[in-house]
Amino acid sequence: MDAPSRTRRTRVTIIGGGSYQWTPKLMAAIQRLPEVIDVSTNLESRSPRIDLVIDRDKAAAVGLNASSIANALGTGLGPRWSTTIYGQRSQYRVLLELDPKYQQQADTLEQLAFKAPNGQMVPLESVVTFKETVGPQTVNHIGQLPAVSIRSGRASPFRPRASSTCRLTVRTWCRHGRPAPAARHHR
Repeated sequence: MDAPSRTRRTRVTIIGGGSYQWTPKLMAAIQRLPEVIDVSTNLESRSPRIDLVIDRDKAAAVGLNASSIANALGTGLGPRWSTTIYGQRSQYRVLLELDPKYQQQADTLEQLAFKAPNGQMVPLESVVTFKETVGPQTVNHIGQLPAVSIRSGRASPFRPRASSTCRLTVRTWCRHGRPAPAARHHR
């Protein structure tokens, strides 16, 4: 019969908008501590994502603004009711959207164009840059804020947890240009 495991688990939760950027940095810092083992997280960044960055100067030069670009993308990529057609006996609501087969492919965005106020068609790629990235598969929350948890175990049950937590806090804060919080010594 195996002896029960004496590994104690510790969990750190990062709450807020920067949690996805801070999680890899904090995990790397935790993994460097000799008294910590089995570091894991609930963040899974494997969903393909495209970030669109609007060049506001180029858009303004052709008469477009960020909200008109966002509205056009919302209409194309998500359904929008545009009008109602009335017949003698019934009425039909018209749904405006891209064919779903085109919504799944990133290169479709390169084919989109906007009608500028002067009547010209402006290709999306002339006012927006595309950046392919990955995003989280699920977004965990604490309350209404996004949150990511990092779990780890202690290699030695005899080494106090407070010492590794205190060292990690001071190291992480000092490396990233923030003043180190007052360290508490645990005896």
